[in-house]
Amino acid sequence: MLTYSAISQRSDSSSCIPNYQLREAVRLIEVGKIDSAIIVKQDSIIAGQKRIITNKNTQLSIYLEKIKTYDNLVSAYKSQITQLNKAGTVSDDWIKALRKEVKQQRTQKTIIGIAAILGIGTTIYLFAR
Repeated sequence: MLTYSAISQRSDSSSCIPNYQLREAVRLIEVGKIDSAIIVKQDSIIAGQKRIITNKNTQLSIYLEKIKTYDNLVSAYKSQITQLNKAGTVSDDWIKALRKEVKQQRTQKTIIGIAAILGIGTTIYLFAR
């Protein structure tokens, strides 16, 4: 019968991996730890930036609503100004019409006054004769 003999590796046994490869593996593990820490830090920075962006977007939407409100106020004021300008034009036209009517009435009164004076003068002349 054959007997097999084998060497078992224990935790304190030496490895068959060359030391330069082990050093490189340790270096890569350390770089991985550093990169992992950097990623965790960057993720927290990204989360903070996302919160800031969300806050800024909220502020922008509030400002956009205020701008809409101010635009509505400006258009309302412009409408009022237009109406007041039209009212001013109407009142100017109305004033011109009233002045024209007053002139006509003065002319009529003057003509009636002159006619009355001529009528009275003629009547006096006819009676005096």
